[in-house]
Order: sequence, then structure tokens, then C-alpha cells
Amino acid sequence: MAITRVVEKDGRVVEYDRRQPEKSVLYKIVQEHGQTLFAQAEAQGEHGYGYPAHVKREFERYQACGILQHGFARIACDTPDCKSERLVAYSCKGRSICPSCVARRMADGAAHLVDNVLPIAPYRQWTLSLPYRTRYRIGYDKARISKVLSLFLRAVFACQRTRARRMGIKKPLPAAVTLCQRFGSLLQFSPHFHSWLPDGVFYLDDAGKVAFAQLEPPTDREIESLVLRIESRIESWLCQDEFEDVDEEQKTQVVLATDNTRVGTSSTASFSDDRPLCARSNGYSLHADLLLEKQERKKLERCLRYGLRHPFAQRRLSLSDDGRVHLKLRKPFYTGQTHLTLEPVEFLRRLAATVPPKRLNMVRFHGAFAPRSKVRSALASLLPKPPATKSSKSADAIEGDASDETADKRKVPYAYRRPWAELLKRVFDLNILDCPQCSSKMRNISHIEKPETIASILSHLGLPTNAPMMAPARAPPQLDFDLDGEFDAAAPWD
Repeated sequence: MAITRVVEKDGRVVEYDRRQPEKSVLYKIVQEHGQTLFAQAEAQGEHGYGYPAHVKREFERYQACGILQHGFARIACDTPDCKSERLVAYSCKGRSICPSCVARRMADGAAHLVDNVLPIAPYRQWTLSLPYRTRYRIGYDKARISKVLSLFLRAVFACQRTRARRMGIKKPLPAAVTLCQRFGSLLQFSPHFHSWLPDGVFYLDDAGKVAFAQLEPPTDREIESLVLRIESRIESWLCQDEFEDVDEEQKTQVVLATDNTRVGTSSTASFSDDRPLCARSNGYSLHADLLLEKQERKKLERCLRYGLRHPFAQRRLSLSDDGRVHLKLRKPFYTGQTHLTLEPVEFLRRLAATVPPKRLNMVRFHGAFAPRSKVRSALASLLPKPPATKSSKSADAIEGDASDETADKRKVPYAYRRPWAELLKRVFDLNILDCPQCSSKMRNISHIEKPETIASILSHLGLPTNAPMMAPARAPPQLDFDLDGEFDAAAPWD
């Protein structure tokens, strides 16, 4: 396959080659132990329930993602004399398992928020973590996750409104966009929220236009008071809520992944963290120490990508000689731990718990950013100006999306997904549609989906024609008995 090489200003070389997921460590783990994971879940799950259908479908679709044997698009150079061509395999569009598709969603979602949702203003990240008992009670129910998030943001909004009224703003309009995560640094099941709030409030001026007023930063005392208020509201609601109508399959997904995943201990008293604007109370943790100024839009986009990221980077995943999975942590844990070592099925069990329930939106909008907010459309005047450059028709052709150059870029269509080539250009500054031989533009010429045609093309290129298959479920390990030793018939057996 052709390779694109781009030399950047600092001397680094960015290369692009066709993605080959079948050679990755994660793909091999899923291929060899995926069916074993499902079989053990059906045997161990309460009432005989296994994993929900959407979790199994997530793993199965990942097995076909990026595999040429399941179909691909042909992209060729526009120049008649140039015969450069690429094959682009179809993607699974997964939400949690597939690193490539999650990275696509990560880059696309962050770009959409920065360009079309978040006005120019300073932003502060409010991160809420929950105690173990709360995570397991709400983690498999999307309605309860929404309720906890609502209680959290109402407390923060109330604090902002109080400070805004002290400044003379009669009707302050707070806003927030929240990125929901379901995993921790040790790949443990840990639903928590990264909420990005403008470090101020919106309001309507005398002319009826939307304006922004920056507030004084919160104090450590206010953060401590907030975490106590959030804890009180959530615990009070948990005591009143009935947990009888539980989806047993979804519960199995979470419960099977929570064995031996509790790390550290939660304090029984409230106290301030070592960092400023951070406080904890009985397992609840509230951090508000990250502030980005209004001119730091690129840094804001990088932080939003962090909130939408995959649970781990593939380069940190490896297999030992005995078949166990080693995951290098992004930074050492507070206990000094730098690596996580798990059995393959236990690793997949934790990964399966990160799959969100069906129709659970991982990006939430509240306040003035809410879809039904009366001022949502008026906030468009505070958004950054659209870039002068326009995406090429070839980029849109790859995704099958027709672009209208005369359309207003401020009007975001219902399906705002950016073309694959445009995202690569935005994130890596790599123009994949430039021909590696003559630097001309490349375009999509066909989509190959018939098995016989796929096999003929792959055979001509010297590539495998059979797609990788998942290995069957393995039998549970048996006990090792010492049958060669002496047997004492008089020994008591229970």
C-alpha cells in the first residue's frame, strides 16, 4: 500500500499507512478470548443472564472493523497517467471498544463543540467522581446516571447564579456541556463526569442581545461546601429511589467487571485535596482547578478530546510470554503502580463494562447550551468565525456526503460528522487525499462489497482473502490433581 510522508516544520515526519487492526494486541485478545468471555458470563451471571445484546454486538462489529475482507472503498489519483490507488476498509462506528472509531468520535465531537457549540469565553472543568456504592447502583441505568448528573449541575448552577446576582445580574444564564466517562485510570468501572462550564454566566442586555459576564473564581471554601451539598442531595435521592426495576442483563455487565477492581480507600470525612479548588467527602470528589482562557481554543479542543477518549492507548498494551495482558498506566498511580497485569478474560470483562447502555448520550448539554434553551440560537453570535478554507470535494466524496460551498457554515446539519480526511488534516495536519506520487488530489472511485470481487482484488494484491474469525469459547480450567502420588483411602473426604 502507498504511504504518505509529510515533513513538518520542526523536522518530524508524519506517515500514513493503511490501518491493520488484525495485527494489534487488542484485536488478538478479543479474537482469542471474546467467546470465552460471553460463555463465562452466561455461566456466572445472576439468573443465568449473560451480557446484553448491544455489548456482544460491540465486540463482534469490532472484529470486522478495518478488515478489507468485509468490504472497502477504492481511492485513486485524479491524474490520468498516475496509477496510485488506496484501499480504505469500512469501519464499525463503535462507541467504546474500537480504538479507531472512538478516536474518530473523539476528534469529531471535540471539533463540533469548539466550532459550533461553545462560545468564546473562559472555561472551567468541573469533575465529579462518585463512591463505589453509588457507581454500582447507577452505572447500568441511564435514567439514574442522568439524575445524578442533574443534581450535580443544579448545585453548581445555583452557586454561579448567587455570585452573578451579587454582581447585579438579575437573570443569569449558566451553561454546561458534560462528557460522561465510564472508566478509571486502572480500567476499573468508574462512571464520572467532566463538565465544562463557562467561567461566568450569560445574560440578556438592555438591547435583548446575549452577553457574557465573567465571575470571580470559586474559593476552596465554596468547593468544600459544594461537594457536601452534592453528596447530601445524591444520597437523599438514593434513599428514596426504588431499585427494583433493574435490567438484569445490564446489571450483569457491571457486576462481573467489579470483582477485585476496588483500589484505594475512601475517607469518611470531608477534606480539601492537595490541589487548590479540590475537595472530597465520603468518596465524592469534586475538582475545579482547570481553567482555560478564552484565547486557548486549541487547548480546549485537546481537553475535550481527553474527555471523549478511548479507555487506553494501544501502544501501552502488550502481552507477556505467559499470555497475560500488561497495560502501562499513563502516569504512576498514587500507590506507585505503573503497570496493570490481568488475565485476558478479566481484561475483556473490564473493557465490556465501559460499553454504555443503548441510547445513552455520552455528551450532555445543560442550561443555555441545552437544545431547548431559548438563547441557544442567540449564542451563535459569540461563536468563533468559521475558517476561510473549505473542505475539498474529494474529502466529502469518501464519506458519501455532498458539500454545498454556498451554504452557510454556521448552520450545522443534523448529521454534522466531518469527513475522515478532514479530521486527519485537523488533528495530525496530514492531508491523506494528496497523492504520494504526484501530489495531485485523490478521489473515491468505487465501493467494493461483493465477496467474489473482494477476494479477486485482494488475491491480485497478494493479501489474505479470508477474514479472521473469533476463536470458540474455551472450557473452564480444571483442577490439577496429583494422581501419581499415594492415595490414602483412610483420609477423610468432605
